[in-house]
Amino acid sequence: MTIYYRILDANLDRVTEALRVIEDYSRFVLNNRAISIQIKELRHRIFKILSGDSAEWIISRNIKNDLTKYYDIASKTSSLTARNCSRVKESLRSIEEALKAYSFSKSNAIRQIRFEFYSIEKKLLSLRHKYDDKLRDARLYFILSTEHAKNKKALTSFAKKAVSGGADLIQFRDKFLSDNIKISLLQELKKISSENGIPLLVNDRADLCLLTKCDGVHIGSSDISPEMCRQLIGDDKIVGYTAHNLKEINNADSKPISYLAYGTFFKSKTKQRLTLNHSEWKHMTASKKPLFAVGGINLSNIQKLRSYGINKVAICSAIMLSKNPISITKEIKAVLSS
Repeated sequence: MTIYYRILDANLDRVTEALRVIEDYSRFVLNNRAISIQIKELRHRIFKILSGDSAEWIISRNIKNDLTKYYDIASKTSSLTARNCSRVKESLRSIEEALKAYSFSKSNAIRQIRFEFYSIEKKLLSLRHKYDDKLRDARLYFILSTEHAKNKKALTSFAKKAVSGGADLIQFRDKFLSDNIKISLLQELKKISSENGIPLLVNDRADLCLLTKCDGVHIGSSDISPEMCRQLIGDDKIVGYTAHNLKEINNADSKPISYLAYGTFFKSKTKQRLTLNHSEWKHMTASKKPLFAVGGINLSNIQKLRSYGINKVAICSAIMLSKNPISITKEIKAVLSS
């Protein structure tokens, strides 16, 4: 029986460490009290089942001659929760099998915990996909930019009008305001988006997303990587990314990105250089992830996009420079929905 002690010791450490990571992530990042408590209770139950044996296992440790103590393999997933959930399941199974050598009752108790953890894992990982339906069904993505309005009253008014006209997503984009003003404004925008069930994203700033409890962040190739952004904001928020060619679209499938913006389709005040020609528009169907056309799109050219089967767009100037933002938003949404 003692030949299994090192297996049991190593996997007890591994499972409790992984559970602690998940517990802390649920508590401090997801702010999910229920899951955090479930994980904590599982950890305590494991200790209770094995506490009478763990001292002997510790004595059997032989770190000096452990052949793979410093060997690690890069994970195929960037998700902290997914990695540690895998560690928990694998370690519990190893403990369960090793315990069969001298205690079927303890082995069965660990087996029960392993199956309980499957349900917790499903809850945890489903948090990352809670926006999938909204992103899949969204047609009109409104970019609220301080290029066209700089005071809080005007910006919140544009947000309300875009929502009234049928906008499905809002992104706040700013290069001018102080962080204090941005935080105050984002808090107001979050109230508007929450009341209407519409996700609110921040351009570039993962820190402001967390501070104001926004739904996600939009980044580009010159910003932090999607992997870094996901680590900062967590699995339960949206990470958007701007792609400019088919290679970037294909690469996005293996990255922790929720949706893509693809452009530039037409020239605009903020996008003076076209990055796409008509022959590349067919790439819009190449992505496995929701993909929004972006760049100079308005009511006069949107039918060109529709002729290519494109029905998801991100728009800024056409709405914010309109004399009647509600009306123009409704018209654009109608074209996209036709």
